[in-house]
Amino acid sequence: MTVSGRSATGVVPRPAPVTDALIASEPGDVVVGVDGSLSSRHALQWAIKEAECRHVRCRVIKVLTPDAFEVVDRRTELPVFEFLADQERALSALVADVVASGEGHPSTHVELIAGDPVQVLAETARDADLLVVGTRGHGALTSLFVGSVSSALLHRRVCPTVVIPSTADRSGGPAIVVGVDGSEGAARALRWAGHEAQRRRCALVVVHAWHVPVMLASPYAPTLAIPPGDCKQAGEEILAQALRELEPGAGVAVTARLVEGVADLELVAVAVDAALIVVGGRGHAGLTAAILGSTSWGCLHHSDCPVAVIP
Repeated sequence: MTVSGRSATGVVPRPAPVTDALIASEPGDVVVGVDGSLSSRHALQWAIKEAECRHVRCRVIKVLTPDAFEVVDRRTELPVFEFLADQERALSALVADVVASGEGHPSTHVELIAGDPVQVLAETARDADLLVVGTRGHGALTSLFVGSVSSALLHRRVCPTVVIPSTADRSGGPAIVVGVDGSEGAARALRWAGHEAQRRRCALVVVHAWHVPVMLASPYAPTLAIPPGDCKQAGEEILAQALRELEPGAGVAVTARLVEGVADLELVAVAVDAALIVVGGRGHAGLTAAILGSTSWGCLHHSDCPVAVIP
């Protein structure tokens, strides 16, 4: 069930009639999930600005869960059609307010969709260029975009997914930071980050974090599994190979950073003033892992700038 509205220059005051169709986005679309929370407002602001910079449509999706309708059913003084009308007005007002606070005339498509948040957002964003979510929901949807829903969306690997923390600087930063570990997932993330740097005309910082693994030979005598020099050399080779495979566009300044430490914390530290952190959805298992699931989630939980996870 969808309540939708479309406009070439903003948000229409009255969406189209309710339908049962769930339509996948067109290539190039930016899809953003909102739930009325402050966090999702930040995601909406970022998504609308991003869609306008890309000259594409922004699909704004609010998912109405079965729980929401159960509450309405128990409140006989509020018929379902009035509930939908209230939700429609609130969503349209939110998008109109965000559009008015920016510059330009973004193309938006506003929809209320009843169903499961993971299924709805994944299906809607199936052919989109970007799926954008905030870090936290509220009310009955607590942790909607940081807990099970966010995790499920990232594991479905639908399309590049950008998670926007409430602390993100919406003006953007001077560079894109991407983590590499020699895996195919990291290679895809690097290619995506290179294209984004060219499109945004900003610098690209390629980071590999290495560390010395420790093996417990006994409870009282931890030992180094591999000599530190070998670990660092392996990291240098991974970073050099990534740079050889990178084909940056004209005007993109590329900086390589080899750092020692825990991958997610080092990426966040390097990206303190960045526009975006880019990581692969999966990395290598083993001693030189930099873009494991734990690294991606560590960036999502600790970063103050948007984090893009590339499937």
